[in-house]
Amino acid sequence: MSRSPIRLRDSPAVVMDKLGLSARQFENFKNFARNAHNEYCQAHPNSRWADVNVVWTAVPEREKLAVIGIMFSLCSQNELFPPSTPRATIEQGIEQRLHQVRRTWQQTSRSKKSAQGTDAFDDGGEGSAA
Repeated sequence: MSRSPIRLRDSPAVVMDKLGLSARQFENFKNFARNAHNEYCQAHPNSRWADVNVVWTAVPEREKLAVIGIMFSLCSQNELFPPSTPRATIEQGIEQRLHQVRRTWQQTSRSKKSAQGTDAFDDGGEGSAA
């Protein structure tokens, strides 16, 4: 387990190593991140976090901390981390994974809209997708 800080752009393998997780534990970690993200979006559909068009840096810190708290609880309830893992490292890992989950969600949501041919400027006239 590495003691260097976890950064938002660290690879999954690096994060897994820094958190001291096995491959199976890391799969659970990723699932907890998706669950925390979805739970917050369902509970707060009008939040900045739940707005697919809001970039990470524009999400209010209180919303990030709320989702981090949800995920921290999921991880703690399931005793995911070795007891020697510092809380600060766990929180950095959680933030990194939530950043990744949210980014993937944004990219997936945008590509679905593109695939459906939904264009805000499409008036249904000649040459349109309609």
